[in-house]
Amino acid sequence: MLKKFLIGTFALLALTVAVSASAAYDFGTTTLKVGSKGAAVMAVQTVVGATVDGTFGPMTGAKVKVWQAANGLTADGAFGPASKAKANATVIVTGGTFPAGCTSAVGFSSTTGLPCSTVTTFPAGCTSAVGYSSTTGEKCDGSTTGSTGALVGGAGDIILSSTSTNVKDEVKEGGTEAVLAFKAQADGSDLAVTSAKLTLSNTAAGASSEKLSDYLDTVDVYLGSTKVGSADVSSFTRTSGTPDVFTKTIALTNAVVRDGASKKGTFTVKVTAKDSIDSTDITDAHWTATLDSVRFQDATGVIMSNTPDDVIDNIFTFKDASSLDNIDIISSSSNPAATSLQVEKDTVSDSYLVGAFKLKTATDSGDIQINEIPVNMAIAVNDVDNGNNIQDAIIDSVTLKINGTEYTADNTTPINTATGTAIYTATFDNGELVIGSGETVEVKIYATFNDQKDNYKVGTTVTAGIGNDTIDAEGVVSGDTVHVDGMYTGKAQTLTVDVPTATIEGTPTFALYSASTDTASSIYLATMKFNVTASDSADIWMSNEIPGDLAYTIANTANDADLSGDVTSVTLTATNDIEQTHSFLVGAGSTEEFTLKFYVKGSNVTGKITVTGLKYGTADTVLLNDDASISSLTNFKA
Repeated sequence: MLKKFLIGTFALLALTVAVSASAAYDFGTTTLKVGSKGAAVMAVQTVVGATVDGTFGPMTGAKVKVWQAANGLTADGAFGPASKAKANATVIVTGGTFPAGCTSAVGFSSTTGLPCSTVTTFPAGCTSAVGYSSTTGEKCDGSTTGSTGALVGGAGDIILSSTSTNVKDEVKEGGTEAVLAFKAQADGSDLAVTSAKLTLSNTAAGASSEKLSDYLDTVDVYLGSTKVGSADVSSFTRTSGTPDVFTKTIALTNAVVRDGASKKGTFTVKVTAKDSIDSTDITDAHWTATLDSVRFQDATGVIMSNTPDDVIDNIFTFKDASSLDNIDIISSSSNPAATSLQVEKDTVSDSYLVGAFKLKTATDSGDIQINEIPVNMAIAVNDVDNGNNIQDAIIDSVTLKINGTEYTADNTTPINTATGTAIYTATFDNGELVIGSGETVEVKIYATFNDQKDNYKVGTTVTAGIGNDTIDAEGVVSGDTVHVDGMYTGKAQTLTVDVPTATIEGTPTFALYSASTDTASSIYLATMKFNVTASDSADIWMSNEIPGDLAYTIANTANDADLSGDVTSVTLTATNDIEQTHSFLVGAGSTEEFTLKFYVKGSNVTGKITVTGLKYGTADTVLLNDDASISSLTNFKA
């Protein structure tokens, strides 16, 4: 990393009133967390109400989290700059003229209700209404914080890294696209990024022009979704060479990156192409955008510059405005997880959501008309009892819901015995389904299933999907065929009968249970309370012996680390007296309440335990049936 100190600024403040500051805690200069010791830890313990012994253990960490949550901070248990600033929240300045309604420094103002000893209250780090707080970065006059005044910390540095998120490698005539992106992480201080130096060059020019203004009008820089800098291409400096190079240092405003590894700022460089580009230039040009350096200021007022350790660049080309419009298949949060669906023995089932995805057009795309959406229904049969076509025996209907409107998908391709896939196609009349430029629509796939008896066995699975570039679409204006990029495959839905259900009661918890002098041996407890309801036609038995993962499927994570080896025990208890020899009985049609507890050994455990399946049996036996599992669990996370 190449770093240069450019300017050092330090200011002295002259006071005209006597100052009596409220006692400020000395928390030191480092972030305090589990394992820290000393006088600074004692100050933290005093603030959060923990036992003052100078050792930052799990109990102090728990108290810190409670205090942080109560004070609007991120409850991570680490006492860093934000927590320190909050603890030393105000400085009271006394002396000078008494407040209105006071004739001395005794009692309270009859006008404002403030103590008569108080002239004014400033943010921490301020002793007047001038400048910015050295502690919190707030303006001392109480107004909105400025871009550099809001900086908190000491001497700081910046770490730059490349990212390809939302970066495009093709720009359409007249369009605007992100052609370069990078992440900036502040270290030791909040940072105000004041400029970014960029280089653009036609690195594979061929017969095309090397002149930037033949391709682009403007270059803009964004921090997140906010534009923080802009430059016309005419302001770029041209250096002749092979190829010619165009360079510009773009000034940035309000581009603040907060200190901390979890607070990286993502900067995006967007270019706007000219409305008309020579056809030869479109065919042969391959432009490279490169980040040369950034300039930034830390909380001490020092201004520095930084050159990335690794090259941050991207190559992009151009396309004609009349080229094919594109539409992308993207994920949807509505996509259902793999679960068991309750089908009926003697009649058609309810309608179930079996898949969901989204269709998204680019901002520079024209309106796109959808003509057909073929849905693949992949069927993995657990034996079929009749001689009918397989999908006829299993699937009753497939329906698409788009923007609240339902469309029937007809079975257009019988099942392929090699792949187990049948195709159901929804057809749209001319202009019935149009997706505008830059719009996103959600497509939900629903299915009903035929009666299970004499048709198919319990355990048959159905998976919905969309094949690569199988959606029929065209440009509304051009009438040309539109390429649909991407594909979608849903989760397998298991068809079964007499499925019990489980619903969480209250909010699951995960907290310190028993502290130990050896913090690695402290015990943490995850607790979930839930109800289990059996179907109307069958009793079920929930294991009271918890035989490993035969009874419960557990996914344990703590900061993406596996905790399964640290689970020391798991217990299940029932509220009512329903215990049998090996299990708890839940009678047909009844609901019973259970409490599930996980005991986890470790140091400062901050992860979560997710129950993804509750195994149950059809008799009071030691080992439960692996095929019988309640998998449609919601919020079973502690």
